[in-house]
Amino acid sequence: MSIDKETKEIIEKLLLRGNTLLGETCPVCGFPLIYIKDIGLKFCPKCKKYVITSEADLEKARSLGMKEDDMILTIEKKESKRREPPKDAIGELIYEILKLVRQGKYDEALIVAQIVKILSSI
Repeated sequence: MSIDKETKEIIEKLLLRGNTLLGETCPVCGFPLIYIKDIGLKFCPKCKKYVITSEADLEKARSLGMKEDDMILTIEKKESKRREPPKDAIGELIYEILKLVRQGKYDEALIVAQIVKILSSI
């Protein structure tokens, strides 16, 4: 991997200031990242952008006045929390139908749906 003169100078300045070269690489260019100790963020000297890997890093960067153009965002979206099943009997059965469908157990889901139909007509 060849390093252009400008990137080399950036790396030298950052390391001389006590920052740390990491074993992690930039998700865009594959260049090794540098941990900027003063602000607690990872930086790609080749892309000249901060690599944001968590919500906390994003908040930190925003509090420092950084714009998204200054960042490489690699935050994984959090899985949405599953809704709690309802506490009534019909609601619980409907929730069970949804679980069975998600598991691909369509025949079982159909049986439970028929039970719901009978119970709701009583």
